[in-house]
Amino acid sequence: MTDEAVKSALGESAKKAEDMFKDEEKTRGFLNEIENKLGDFPKLDKIMDDVKTVIAMLRDVLNKKYDALPVTAIASLLGALMYLLKGRDLIPDSIPVAGQLDDLAIMVLALKLCSGDIEKYKKWRAEQKDSGPNLQV
Repeated sequence: MTDEAVKSALGESAKKAEDMFKDEEKTRGFLNEIENKLGDFPKLDKIMDDVKTVIAMLRDVLNKKYDALPVTAIASLLGALMYLLKGRDLIPDSIPVAGQLDDLAIMVLALKLCSGDIEKYKKWRAEQKDSGPNLQV
């Protein structure tokens, strides 16, 4: 699997993701579906934690709670998630371990490309938790 093949697959998925993101209900359903599929992958804690963060971030964008995510990042991340769930695999998922490698390569590339946006979201999310209701007695 070449870098070009991975980039090409991500680009195709990102285009589809832009269209899907315009339909909020379809996107919400998709995010639920991808969350359920996460159990099918080998335990790669850091990547899976980042994927869960991305899902939460996209939900916050959909719910209009978070608006600092550029459209290009939305398309890349949602496109990678689409590839993860429904992509035309470079290596069929029926081949144990190797079948998930192309899925993970696409996801890792999207996470790398959007790492700054993901970190910004994590800081924003932490600030939201810290600035909860102030109950002074």
